[in-house]
Amino acid sequence: MKLIAFDMDGVIFKHHNFWMELHRELGTLEEGTALTRQYVKTDYPRLVREVIGRLWAGKPAKPYFDLINKHQYVEGAEGAFKKIRKRESKTMIISSGPYDLALRAQRDLEIDYIFANGLPIKDGFIVGTDDMNYWKIKDDSKVEPLEEVREELGLDGGEVIAVVHDKNDIKLARHVREIGGKVIGFMFEPHEEVEKECTTIVRSNDLSGILEHI
Repeated sequence: MKLIAFDMDGVIFKHHNFWMELHRELGTLEEGTALTRQYVKTDYPRLVREVIGRLWAGKPAKPYFDLINKHQYVEGAEGAFKKIRKRESKTMIISSGPYDLALRAQRDLEIDYIFANGLPIKDGFIVGTDDMNYWKIKDDSKVEPLEEVREELGLDGGEVIAVVHDKNDIKLARHVREIGGKVIGFMFEPHEEVEKECTTIVRSNDLSGILEHI
């Protein structure tokens, strides 16, 4: 058995940053971009507090669910996951993207485990909150869910594969290499910082391109 951990944005779905697209839909892109640049690396709870707790508080949830429904899978996603299941491997998503999108992928592609961030919604509106229990996954916290599932399955490090895409995956990729696993960089455009952490690069828009490496 192998455990294959996937990033979501740009790997399973075509888009690259769901939350920035939501900022655009909600009319908060300019301030949201500035807040992200200011706090994403230095004070993540502050970013959540400013965006979820203030900027999006009370906004209608319909644009969020519209984005969830309209986002498209990358080419070859359905076929790739079908072949992975036939090989009796376990799959998981670890993403700082929305839990509802990961849940859609889990249902459509029969993914075993999902770890992503939740957007609290009540009565059709976004709830303003700074509760970090909704927002557990960021760029330096993807290792914990991977290890949680690996321990549950009783797998050696060499049985782990991470399919990564951008800079948010660097720490996860480095960890997987350190435990003896394989890191596949699935990307069309080059990301030099990520590439140096990968054991294999698949330069493609078709997810089936990873199959020969797993």
